[in-house]
Amino acid sequence: MPPLQPDESEVVRRQLTDAVGYCELGMLKDARAALESVPDAFRESLGTQMVWCELERMGRNWLALKERSQAVTEKYPDEFGGWFWLGFATRRTDSPEAAYNVLKNVVGRFPKNLCMDYNFACYGCLAGKIEEAKQTLENIFDQDASWVKTAVSDTDLSAISEWVAQFDAKEDAV
Repeated sequence: MPPLQPDESEVVRRQLTDAVGYCELGMLKDARAALESVPDAFRESLGTQMVWCELERMGRNWLALKERSQAVTEKYPDEFGGWFWLGFATRRTDSPEAAYNVLKNVVGRFPKNLCMDYNFACYGCLAGKIEEAKQTLENIFDQDASWVKTAVSDTDLSAISEWVAQFDAKEDAV
């Protein structure tokens, strides 16, 4: 579950925890009901919005996810989650190149959350921006070599699979 903001009451925490649990169980109607029961004062909080994003992802409601995550990036531009979900949804509603363009100005801004950078590299590879994808992946591998194993089997990176395999061979040799 995304971190809750300090102003979110214990009741809201319980509602969001319930919503996350329902999502994990695939009970999306119950998750929606839990989120809709969040008091108005907390509906726009970052924690609430991130749980909504997860619900929209689980329901494959890409347009709603894109709209919600766009609003999150506007309200919370320094938070990783909104950008991650905006790229994810844009790939599905528009194209990998559109998702690449959404993330290009924030890639590298969240070094503790390499998942968004990884997605950026995937979108770039799919959009034909091979050198940018390689550079981003190399930065990720330098920070956390465990990403190599993910990249080796990722079909989004098939255009550079031989290049990625070189990193896998280096990891195996270590």
